[in-house]
Amino acid sequence: MQGHALLNPERRMLGVIQGDAAKKWSLEEILQACNWQDQAIAVTAGHGLTNKGLAQTKETSSAVIRLASEGANALTNGLLEARLWNWICSSDDATMDNLQQSFERHEAGPGVGLLKRLGVSLEAGKFTASNPDAVGAAIAKRSAFIASLPASEQSLDAELLDHFMGRRNLIESVISVARMWNVTTAGNAIATEQLQENEMVS
Repeated sequence: MQGHALLNPERRMLGVIQGDAAKKWSLEEILQACNWQDQAIAVTAGHGLTNKGLAQTKETSSAVIRLASEGANALTNGLLEARLWNWICSSDDATMDNLQQSFERHEAGPGVGLLKRLGVSLEAGKFTASNPDAVGAAIAKRSAFIASLPASEQSLDAELLDHFMGRRNLIESVISVARMWNVTTAGNAIATEQLQENEMVS
């Protein structure tokens, strides 16, 4: 394989990775060293070099959990259960009627359901909890979870992850692909003068 058979981006990238034959280059390092802004140029050049046997590509995939639309809203305004619990704790008359007047209907119903599963109950028409500290602590853990995103799936609390996955539009899982490149013996054998980029003729 001769350098003249390479496209300009492949020549530039090969010249860079030849500079440290033992190094595995990340996408960010390639972008910086090649003075590129567009990730697609780097990925395409790396793919071309790999297909020609001049570089090796290593891809690793990982699941990243990030906020969905309602999750971003919760980060800004607070989780629904947190806002309802704050209202209950600060209200002199924490009744269902007053709650429904203080929150939208689409929030009050689901919010009460969330609080009941945390140990909040209605007694004589008023909200109460046998262990208020536990309710507050559970909500604080949920709020901290939301604030920690985005994060790799493996790093997150499995129970909280399962909880939020069961709630609509709060979080979502996306696959992140990390690429690394290193030069092969064949790639290292191509002379530097063969990697001069061709001038584009318009």
